[in-house]
Amino acid sequence: MSRRFDLVLFGVTGFTGKYALEKLVQLGQHGKYPRKFTWAVAGRNNEKIKKALEEVGKDIKTDLSNVATIEANVDDVSSLRQMAAQCSVVVSVVGPYMLYGRNQVEACVAESTSFVDLTGEVPFIAETYAQFHKEAEQKGVYIVNSCGYDSVLMDYGIAALQEKFSGEFNQVTCTMVLDDSTRSRGAVVHYGTYCSIVQMMSKARELPRLERLVFTEPEIKSKVKPSYSLWKPFVFDEEVGKWCLKTGTGPDTFHSRRTQQLMYLSENRRPAHVMEFMALPNIFACFGVAILFAWWFVLAQFGFTKRLLEQYPRVFSFGLASHEGPSKEAAEKGLIHAVIRGVGWDDKKGLDRTDEPTVKKSLTIPARNPGYAATSIMLIESALSIVFEKDKLYGKGGVLPPGAAFAKTELSKRLTDAGITFDYDKVPSAGASRKTD
Repeated sequence: MSRRFDLVLFGVTGFTGKYALEKLVQLGQHGKYPRKFTWAVAGRNNEKIKKALEEVGKDIKTDLSNVATIEANVDDVSSLRQMAAQCSVVVSVVGPYMLYGRNQVEACVAESTSFVDLTGEVPFIAETYAQFHKEAEQKGVYIVNSCGYDSVLMDYGIAALQEKFSGEFNQVTCTMVLDDSTRSRGAVVHYGTYCSIVQMMSKARELPRLERLVFTEPEIKSKVKPSYSLWKPFVFDEEVGKWCLKTGTGPDTFHSRRTQQLMYLSENRRPAHVMEFMALPNIFACFGVAILFAWWFVLAQFGFTKRLLEQYPRVFSFGLASHEGPSKEAAEKGLIHAVIRGVGWDDKKGLDRTDEPTVKKSLTIPARNPGYAATSIMLIESALSIVFEKDKLYGKGGVLPPGAAFAKTELSKRLTDAGITFDYDKVPSAGASRKTD
């Protein structure tokens, strides 16, 4: 079906939207694709859209006055359908998705248009699957959630490591390592990102029920237990020299678990145990972050305190989040390494084997300004995978995690061309941290 545009970037007037617009322009100018792709931008108010185009155009010294614009409102499904009908893929940066995502997905599925987003909200992901997967699959539509730095780095990164390895893994872990030398003072997270975290925290007690919407059958698991403890919240990582907080209840591990199951069903590939860790400067920082998340969780359970969380982000995040977000200069200093390490065997014997793993493989993906600039590149390149490599995507459509959706595509090559490299068998040392008990 021929559409006027390959992509429509929805939410261009917001904080992340302006980053995404900048990267969309730059990729269109310098990216290596089978052909020049066509695109437009969308938002609630045409005047604000024009202002955003002018602002970003001035920053990157490019005239964007002739970019096509579309007015669409998340509260008006008919306007969303009119937007979706004009393109092959809607690229959404309009969140929190638990509040604003459902209508977007509904409109895209109704118009047989694919959809990618940046959600980290597991409740939204699970409910989207339950409500739209079958219809999207029947229509050949791809709904791929969480196409930002975290889930692309972990879920797709694990899939890329597995694709390159001729054997099979028993476990794969992803450790997010922040370069201490790039740490900046002041807010590091924009209000929209913070608000998404609050929304997810408010539904955290429902996660077991929501998971059952997606994992309708028991997960197929290896008989060989992983080397990491399922019960220890903190571990010291000798290779990166840091204390790490286990963060395996978020969207990245959720997506990775599902990718492992999908690849087992489609290729009979041994599903690996997967887990995510966050590397922090010391064990006291691990305790601090854990306490902060626990505090948010408790406050998000009650209407009054949840509203306080939403109204005073700087207070309740101790300055880490604000309505203004990080300055561009501060954000550009941020550097994170996703360190993905697999442990397994050189040969393939399937799920029945019980011998101890003997082989280690690794993949490190560094990302500069991960939360906004790198995220925007990953989001757009994910959408372009649907545009240019639909024949290589998983299955026939549906609501899919990025790892399964893009495992067979050239996404890693295009990300490398855009400056996000995939360094195999290389683990960076983040500097020696004192190991304290």
